[in-house]
Parts: sequence; structure tokens; C-alpha cells
Amino acid sequence: MKPIARVFIIALVVVVFIFVYTGNLGVQEIYYETVVSEEVPIGELTDGMEIIQLFKVNDKELSAVAVKLATYMRVNDGKITVSVRRTAGGADIYSKTVDASSIADNEFFTIRFPPVRYLKSDEYYLSIKSEGAEPGKGITAYKTPVDMYPHGEMWINGEPQKGDLVIKVYTYKPWYVKIREVFT
Repeated sequence: MKPIARVFIIALVVVVFIFVYTGNLGVQEIYYETVVSEEVPIGELTDGMEIIQLFKVNDKELSAVAVKLATYMRVNDGKITVSVRRTAGGADIYSKTVDASSIADNEFFTIRFPPVRYLKSDEYYLSIKSEGAEPGKGITAYKTPVDMYPHGEMWINGEPQKGDLVIKVYTYKPWYVKIREVFT
């Protein structure tokens, strides 16, 4: 093999390597945040209960969702599963299960995941499901008393509810898009 061909192949491999490994570098930005003057607990989440919140993300790469949870200032039992789906009853894009005792009182619980690139959808569903919590030992989530999010709906155990969960939705922007925005 001629030296020039060898240099070309090495340069090509280096360029591909850099593109692949820096393609996941970027910035998470808040796409939507519930702005409320008043928030109320939805009530205790006991075994088998599920809250679902519909939200929209237009032409962006969804990368994290946070929901405000509370513990009633106590240590609770059971497990909490927080999931993101493309349909209300569909398969999870991402799911995280934690012990209810690890939930911080009156704080946002955030699940981060690789950016949803090739499954882009306008509508996503956030699910919070309680497993094993007896009455008096369950957490709660905060919601708005009225519908604040024009593109969202909330259900508890399949029943439509007034109001929306207090959430933050994060999207991802690759580094090269951020650089392009600086110069345009």
C-alpha cells in the first residue's frame, strides 16, 4: 500500500471516530416547565395506582423529564416506576424504578436518558406507577389545580383529571447545532 493511501485511510478513520464519539456531546435545555402560582398534591399513590401525563415536544430530541414529588415528610414503602412512552399504554422508551424511601420531599425527580433521535414523536406520555405502597406509606405528585399546559392531559388510573402534573421537559442539542446557532 502506498504511503499516501495509508495516510488517507488513517485520516478517514480518525474523522469517523471523532464524529461518532462527539456526536453525543451537547447541551440539555429546558423545553417546557410548568409555571404555577399554586400546586396541589394529587393524593397518596398506593399500590397499583398510575398517573399519566401527556406532553408534546415538537421537532426536538427529548432527553429528560422531571416531575415534582413529595413524601408527606415521612419514609414511604414500595417502589415507584417513572416511565416515558410514545403512547399511553405502549412500550416504554425509558423507565426507572426506585424505592419510594429514596424520593426527596418536595423536589423534582428527574429521569435522564439518551436523546430520542430516531423515534421522534410530537406526543409523549409520562407515567408514574406505585408498587407495594400501603395507605399511609405512599408518595404523591404535585399538579396544578387547573389545566395549565395547553397540549397536555392527565389521567389517574385511566380517569381524566383536571390540572397537569408539575413537570420539566428537557431536550438535547448536539454541540454542532449550538455552534451553528452562534454563527447564524
